Amino acid sequence: MALSAHHVPKPRPSCKEGPTPRCKKQCVDGYSKSYQHDKHYGKHAYSVSGILNIQAEILKNGPVEADFTVYDDFLSYKSGVYQRHSDHELGGHAIRILGWGTENGTPYWLVANSWNTDWGDNGLNIL
Repeated sequence: MALSAHHVPKPRPSCKEGPTPRCKKQCVDGYSKSYQHDKHYGKHAYSVSGILNIQAEILKNGPVEADFTVYDDFLSYKSGVYQRHSDHELGGHAIRILGWGTENGTPYWLVANSWNTDWGDNGLNIL
């Protein structure tokens, strides 16, 4: 059976859904810290813009979340630096920027996609 896989028909395994387990609000046996100790909250949200600022944020605090517009040619991405050649927009998409680099003189962002590991380069993309 071909189920939808992010804008294109693709074979996907059937989901095995069951009841949602109850939230126990406790740590596993043998864990030395308390449930309250492990809870963390963000104090505020903020945004970062500009290439150098985003790179500095990744170096200081780790991966950042971002969004971009998906065009239909992005669906055929397999590897290498993606470069848009289509004007047909499909919608927005959120990704996690893990790092950056340059390939054959073309700068890129290394991103983790949420479209499964069988899409792109094992779930990663170079944008």
